[in-house]
Amino acid sequence: MNNLTPEQKREILDYFGKQVIMFRDSDLDIAINYATGKSVNPIKAEQYSILSTLSHEQRESINDLLSETITSTIFNFLNMFEYKFPNSTDYRNCMFLSIILHFDY
Repeated sequence: MNNLTPEQKREILDYFGKQVIMFRDSDLDIAINYATGKSVNPIKAEQYSILSTLSHEQRESINDLLSETITSTIFNFLNMFEYKFPNSTDYRNCMFLSIILHFDY
């Protein structure tokens, strides 16, 4: 991938970001369906049936928690690829993206 232009690298990162968002949204929809009793999976519907006893406000709070947790997990996962030690130019642990895109730090 050393022969990629900066624009091509940006396109790859944009595509990667769009895929991450798509997966996040899909998984969040599934989780919210479980929490609201709208799952089409009978096993999951039974597993989370206890949630049907919650008030609308309580279910909304669970939905918010699910959204924040899923988003935070993805953010923290992606952040580890960009992490550098404080007060340092040592980016050795930018393993994944730097290997794929051959960024020079």
